[in-house]
Amino acid sequence: MDKLNELGKGIEFRISCQEFSTTSGYQEDKAIGYTTPATLWSKTICNISLELIEPLLSPRTCVAEKFLAREEIAATLLHEIAVSLSS
Repeated sequence: MDKLNELGKGIEFRISCQEFSTTSGYQEDKAIGYTTPATLWSKTICNISLELIEPLLSPRTCVAEKFLAREEIAATLLHEIAVSLSS
């Protein structure tokens, strides 16, 4: 458990917009999640898309859609954490 806690200290989570490129900032490709490896000056940064979280915040979203959104967020977070641990 101590090893996981130590790894967790080196990861920062952020929410970003999927409408813009992860490299140029222009509206090109869409990414629901992406990870930037750690450098000497920063931690590993895991970004997930606001569009994934948005259905959970809307009162007009039905329960089934909220469950689907939760599963998609969980899968994206798991993927991004795995990427961050491998880099």
